[in-house]
Amino acid sequence: MAQEATLLYGVGATKSGTTWLHDYLVSHPQAVTPPRKELHYFDSLSGEVAFSLEGMQETIGSEIQSLQDRLSKAPADKKRPILRRIGRLEDLRAIYVQGGPEGLETYRRYFASEIARTGAKVATDITPSYGMLSDTWFARLVTAMPVTRFVYVMRDPVDRLWSNIRMNSNKKAKEGESVAELCMNTVDRLLVKGRHGTLERSNYAATLDKLERHVPESNRLVMFFENMFSQNMMDVFCKFLGISEHPAKVGRPSYVGIALRLDDARRRGLAELLAPQYAAVEARFGALPDRWQQNMTKV
Repeated sequence: MAQEATLLYGVGATKSGTTWLHDYLVSHPQAVTPPRKELHYFDSLSGEVAFSLEGMQETIGSEIQSLQDRLSKAPADKKRPILRRIGRLEDLRAIYVQGGPEGLETYRRYFASEIARTGAKVATDITPSYGMLSDTWFARLVTAMPVTRFVYVMRDPVDRLWSNIRMNSNKKAKEGESVAELCMNTVDRLLVKGRHGTLERSNYAATLDKLERHVPESNRLVMFFENMFSQNMMDVFCKFLGISEHPAKVGRPSYVGIALRLDDARRRGLAELLAPQYAAVEARFGALPDRWQQNMTKV
């Protein structure tokens, strides 16, 4: 009897290589990925973060409209891939039409259809913010499909937080506004107040706790960002998923963001703020990657 296909959840962490991992799975012949990397389905249902079913419908609808505008101007030999993507986005948009048990059944049918269409062994929902869901909602991920697996990628906490701050500041900066100044001001406020939205995404201990409570050990894989970009690590990843080994574009993380140095004083302050995360991960995994140890020494 053939093994039932797996739904893989990528539950974080933000700015820890999940886009690179998604791109790797896009290229894998035994995996099927949605037309959008991050589905935000369960956080839209939960109401715990800034996503909603209606908002996701609007976001996907805007992308469809943009593609339809392109389609009207495209030469005949370029229309087919645009039409294919529009169709896939319309199928995806249907999962956000309603909540409750009926909505979850639509989510299941969507992935069952994608698996049947492609014959894939693995389908994916790589949404890093799922790692921040409450226990109640996190548990629902596990039973959403007959076979679910989870991957969680952790990056040095200071580097992850700094990358997240740079990304957000770059998005928020108005014309003529200094991105560097926005970044430094954000760090300074964080060090004074001890809290910030981006800080919670570095709460590895909380996500690891949920994984350990709800997901059998054989169905979860934790990786370090610093070690992930290698063929050896991708072979481990493929074995975990039960799919064949596949070449990876090693050493090439996606979306590295703007280059901006964090000074030693602020880096030391963030390392002190994040010291519980370093300790929690070290307690579980023992020796940490060199980059983690370098920032730990600043505490």
